[in-house]
Amino acid sequence: MVTLVRMNSEDVERYVETAIRKYARENVKSGTWKEEGAEERARATYERLLPHLDKTTGHFLYDVYDEQTPLGLVWFAKVSDDEVYLRYFPIP
Repeated sequence: MVTLVRMNSEDVERYVETAIRKYARENVKSGTWKEEGAEERARATYERLLPHLDKTTGHFLYDVYDEQTPLGLVWFAKVSDDEVYLRYFPIP
C-alpha cells in the first residue's frame, strides 16, 4: 500500500538544497541560464516558492512509500480552498 508521510524540517531542508543544485544544472544544460550565477538564480526561485521551507503556508511536502520502501516525494501547493497544484512528483 502506498502511503504519504509529511516531511519534517530537516528533510525539507535537505530536499531544497539538492533541488537547488539540480534546478541550476538543468537550466544550464538546457541553455536557459549561463553557469555563472545559475545556483544563485535557482536559490532565489526556491526562496520565493518556499520562503519558510516546511512552514510555508499552503505548501505540503511528503515522502512517498510503498509499504516500507521509499519511492520519492511529492509536493502540493494549495491554490485556493478547492484547488491544489502538484508542484513536484518525479517519475523514475
